[in-house]
Amino acid sequence: MFFFWGCGLLVIAQTQPLRMMSQIPLARALDARCLLFDSYGMMWIGTEQGLLRYDGYSFHNFRSDAYSPGILPNNYVRTLTEDHDKGIWIGTHNGLVRFDMHTGKFRTYHLEEEQRRGINTLFTARDGTVWIGTTAGASRYDKEHDKFIYYRMPGGVMSFEEDEKGHIFIGMWERGLARLDIKTGKTEMYPVLNTRNTVYSMLFDSRGRLWIGSWENGIQRIDNPADINHPKVWLFNDDRDDFRTYYRLVEDPASHMLWGCCMEGFTRIDMNSDKVENHDEMLTFCNDIHTDGQGNLWVLTRNNGIAHLSTLAAPFRYYNLPEGGQQLLVSCTRSLFTLDGRYFWLGLQPYGLARYDRQTNETLYGHNIPGFGHMTGADDVYLQTISSMEQVAGEVWMASSKGILIWQEGHAVEILSYQNAPFLNSHSVNALMRQKSGVVWIGQASQVSVATSKTQGKTLAMKDGDDDFSTCNVMSFAEDSKGRVWIATDNEGIIRVSGDARYPEKLRYRHYCPQNGKYPVDDVTACYEDSHKRLWAISGSGGLFRYDETADRFDPVNFDYHIMGGSVYAIEEDASGTLWLTTEHALVCLNFDNKGNPVITSYGYEEGLDNMRFSPNSSCRHGSEVFFGSEKGFFAFKPDKRLAAMGAKSPRLVVTNLLIDDRPFEFIGTELQQDILKTSPFMARKITIPSEVDKFRK
Repeated sequence: MFFFWGCGLLVIAQTQPLRMMSQIPLARALDARCLLFDSYGMMWIGTEQGLLRYDGYSFHNFRSDAYSPGILPNNYVRTLTEDHDKGIWIGTHNGLVRFDMHTGKFRTYHLEEEQRRGINTLFTARDGTVWIGTTAGASRYDKEHDKFIYYRMPGGVMSFEEDEKGHIFIGMWERGLARLDIKTGKTEMYPVLNTRNTVYSMLFDSRGRLWIGSWENGIQRIDNPADINHPKVWLFNDDRDDFRTYYRLVEDPASHMLWGCCMEGFTRIDMNSDKVENHDEMLTFCNDIHTDGQGNLWVLTRNNGIAHLSTLAAPFRYYNLPEGGQQLLVSCTRSLFTLDGRYFWLGLQPYGLARYDRQTNETLYGHNIPGFGHMTGADDVYLQTISSMEQVAGEVWMASSKGILIWQEGHAVEILSYQNAPFLNSHSVNALMRQKSGVVWIGQASQVSVATSKTQGKTLAMKDGDDDFSTCNVMSFAEDSKGRVWIATDNEGIIRVSGDARYPEKLRYRHYCPQNGKYPVDDVTACYEDSHKRLWAISGSGGLFRYDETADRFDPVNFDYHIMGGSVYAIEEDASGTLWLTTEHALVCLNFDNKGNPVITSYGYEEGLDNMRFSPNSSCRHGSEVFFGSEKGFFAFKPDKRLAAMGAKSPRLVVTNLLIDDRPFEFIGTELQQDILKTSPFMARKITIPSEVDKFRK
C-alpha cells in the first residue's frame, strides 16, 4: 500500500531571523539559471548567454563568440556540478562540457542520441562519479575509460540524489521517482507521488529523509525512502493556487530549516515543527539557492541578481531611538553613558539629550527627563550639545555647550558656567574626566582646568620649555596606571600631564605633536590605556597609534595591523581584555596572539551591523556588554565564541587571470602561455615572465 500523509499549510510570523546581506547585480539579458560554489569558494553562474565566474570583485564570462569560438557548444548553460578532480561540468542546451581548472581548457562531449544532447541536470556522487540527466534518461561518466554509461529511463531525468548506501535516486518528468542500485543495475519505481508525477529537485536531509521539489505541487517529504511500498509521504504548500515549482532544495543546519526556491519566491520549512513560511514578498523568480551550512544563503534570481541572505540572528542588539518626542527629530548618538546598564544617557548629534530605559524600552528627551523640567527656553537641554559624561561622587556630570550639567536622582539639575565656576572661561565644555584622586579634569575649546569641587578649581597654563600649548581644543582625557593624564586635543596633538592635580603648580607637561616628531598629526580623538598597560591613541585623520615608552612617541599602526581606512572614532576594551574600535568601514576587534602579533577581526554589514556611521568617543562598557553609539541610537553586544566565529574569516588568495601586455592570458597564444605557465592562472604556483613581455599584471 502507498499512503500520502497530509500536512496542512501553516504560514507563521517570522520566528527565525532572515537578513538581506548584499546583492550582486546581473544583467537581465543574461537570464541566469543555475549557481555553483566550487571547492575554492569561487561562484559560477550558468546563464542563457554563457558561463560566468565571480571572484567577489568582478565577473569573467566564458562563452562562444567570434573572438573565442568553440568554448561552449551552446551558450545556454542549464546546470553545473564539480567533480573530485577540480573539474567544472557544464550542461548546455546542446552538449556537455568539462572545464579543467588545472589547465584552463574546455572539453566538449556530445552524448549518444539526439535526445541526450540537451542536458537537464548534473550531479556528483560521493565517490566522484558525475551523473547526467537528459530527455533520454540517465548517464554516468566512467573516468577510468573516459566514456559514458547509459541508463534508459521511462521519462526525461530532471534530478538526482544519493542515499547513505550509495543508491542513486532519479527524478523524472511525469514519470515519478526511481531508485537505481549501482552494484546490481536494478531500477525500482516508486508509486505516483503527485498530480504531475514530476520530481524536479531532490534533497536528502541530515536525518535521512528525502525532500522533493515538484512541478506545480509544492514540496514533498518521504520519511521512509528505503521502503518503496510504504514510503510515508508528506505534502507542503500543496494547497496554493500559484505555480509553486521548486527548482532547488537545500538544508541549512544553522537555522534547522529546509529552504526551497521557486518562481514565486522562496519557502522555508522548520525541520523540527514542519511549520512553513513563504517569503514571496522578499524575492521573486528564484532559479537556484545554495547554502554554506553556516547560516548563509545565496539566491539566484531573475530580477534581483544574486541575493546573499543570513539565517542567523545578528550578534548585535540595537536600541534605535523612536522618531518622536522632539521638535527636531534627532537620533544620532554623540556620547553614551550608563551607571547601571538599564538607564542610558545619550548626548545627541548635533544637540539634545535622551535617556533610554532598557527595561521598559522608554525614551525621554530634554526637559521630559526627571530633573530637567525647569530647563526651558534658552536653557532647554534640547538646545545643548552633550559631548561627554562622567560619574562624580554619585552624580552625573555632563559636558555641555552651556557649561557643566550636574544631575542627581531626585534633584533638579545644577548648571556650572563661567558665571559661577572660577575654573571655566566660557559656556562650552567639551570633555570631563574624574581622576582616581577625585580631581575632575575639564576640557574646553581653548583651555584645560581641574576642579576639586563645584566651586574650587584652577585653569592650567601648560608649557614644556618654550612650547606653550595651553590654548588647546580638548576632545577627551585618559588616566593611565601610573596616574598620568593624557589629553587628546583637536589642534595640539597629545599632552601628557604628570604629578598630583590637587597641586596644579607642581604639574609637569609633555607635548606630542608633528613639530617634535612624537606624534605625526595634530588631531587626536582619544587616548586609552588597556588592561595590559598598552597605551593607544586614535584619530580621525591618522587612525590608530601605539605608544612606544622607550622612544617616548606614538607610532601609527593601521598598516602594520591591517586596519582599513584612516579613521578610528572610538576605542573600548571588553571584559576579556580585547579591544574594539569603530572605523569608517567596520567595527574592528583587536587582539594579540601568544607571540604578541596583532589579530584583527572586522564586523560589518554582513555580520549584522545595520548602521556603521559612528561618532567620536561614543562608547561605554557595563559588565560583559560593550556599547557603541550609532546614527540611529546605540547597539550592544557580548563578546563570545559565536561572535568570534562569525567574524573569523580565512581568506584565500586566488589568481583568476593574468594580463600579458594588456591581453588576457587566454588570448596570448599557446607557445607564450606554455613559457609562462604549465597550468591555468587559477592553479598557478609559479610564473615565469619571458624577456619579450613588457607588461604583466594579475
